Parts: sequence; structure tokens; C-alpha cells
Amino acid sequence: MSKIMRGVDNKFAEAFMETAAYDLLKQHRDELFLGIRNGYINIYYRGSSICKCTSPNRRKNVEIAKRYLDLNDQEGTKDIPADDLKREYENENIKNNINDSRYAKKFKERIAQQQLVIENNKTRDSEWVCVDIEYEKQFEKEYDNKNTKRKKPGRFDIIAVTKEAPHSVALIELKCGTKAIGGDSGIVKHAEDYYDLFFKPKGKVVEEHLIPEIIKIVISYRMLFPDHPISHLATKKNEYCKIPKFYFITLENTGDQARDTMRNTMRKY
Repeated sequence: MSKIMRGVDNKFAEAFMETAAYDLLKQHRDELFLGIRNGYINIYYRGSSICKCTSPNRRKNVEIAKRYLDLNDQEGTKDIPADDLKREYENENIKNNINDSRYAKKFKERIAQQQLVIENNKTRDSEWVCVDIEYEKQFEKEYDNKNTKRKKPGRFDIIAVTKEAPHSVALIELKCGTKAIGGDSGIVKHAEDYYDLFFKPKGKVVEEHLIPEIIKIVISYRMLFPDHPISHLATKKNEYCKIPKFYFITLENTGDQARDTMRNTMRKY
């Protein structure tokens, strides 16, 4: 199986800090989120990864989905210089394409997710700091008992950690509207993912994978943004609680009647 272990090394961090993508992050931290991945970096705007930076020391290029540059070009990705990424973002082209009603309506949950993360992280009085979004299960490839069918790995919207040690860890799922609660990616599916991830497998998944990944994210942030609240978290495993909490956050902004419908739908599940 192919392992996922978030984190970047010092060489990568130093090279990335010399790129225009890093300047973009510094100048727009109020609306961009830095995602530490398995040896590379993603930059998110409104929940969409607007760039993947894999080799800043080689070409200072980033990978971007073509649709963020042109909504009429929906297929594939392309490499562009980080300077072009910064220019396309600051001239509002990337932002306008993501904010386009055709796109925003389709990904409203993703948009709400990042807004929640950024607002929480800049609130000093918040008990929690959000360290990651789109957290994927430790292994990219997992097969059923007959080793014939590839299973889609579990994914959690947000990983949050309490600011004070011993740190509690929370896995958070965000659901917008009652239609998001049921179905193949609904409440039951995520509860199964949580069970499969932390109770079904042999071995200590939290201690051997989740907490070490959080610590590697913290160390990466310390190199890149030492003043960020993530950088202030502990880097020792014994300062983290071994059992993660699991939360659902449900959003419905169309009035009391809709909120009541949301509550009743959640009760059913």
C-alpha cells in the first residue's frame, strides 16, 4: 500500500519561500489556506486548491486546474510559473472563476468549509485551531478482502486541535443543506469512515499516523509561518490525546423552518 504522510522538509520550505506563490500566501492570508501535503503544498481559495507546488527548487512552477484560469476549459491541469499564478489571482481572474455562480452553487459546502477554517483561525479567543482540510486516510490504496476492488479512502473535511495541551484532536464533517446528510457521502458514510479509520484496523492508527502527521504539519508551519497559530502547537506525541473527537457541523441559512428540517433530518440518521 502507498502511504500518505503529510509534511515538507527544510529544503523544500526554503525553496518555496523564494517563490511568488509564497508571497501570494503572505499577502492574502485572510482568504487563502496553506495545505501541507505529502512532500508538496496546496494553496486553497474558498475550498478549491488553486495550485499544487511540488518542486519550487527546480522551476518555480505550480500546477493549476485549467478551469480556474478559464471556466470554458474544464479538463485537466497545466503548469504555470508561480509569478503567473500570483498575477492571475490578484487580477481577480482565478477568484472570479471560483466565485462564478455555476461553480459556487456546485461547491457551496467546500466554500463554507474554508470560510469556517479561516474565520476560526484568526479568532484569538477560539479554543481550537484548524490544522488541515481535506484530510485523507493514511493509505492511498486499500482493497477489499479479495484484493480485487480498489476502495475510495476515507476523507474528513477539517482537522482541528485545541490550542492548549494536552491537545484534543477533532475530525469535523461539514454538511450544507438536508440533501447533503443522506446518500453515498452522507452522515452514515462518514461515520463508517471514522470507524474504519480508528477502530477497525489493527495497530494504533492515531498514535502511529494521525498525530505524527499533525506534528509534521506543525513543524512545516513553523518553517513557513512561525507566527501562525498552528506553529504554536506541541511537537511531542505525548501532548496529544489518543482518541480523536468526531463532529458534524450542519449549515442551513434559509430561515427557522429550514433549520428545523435540518435538525429532524439529522435526528433520523
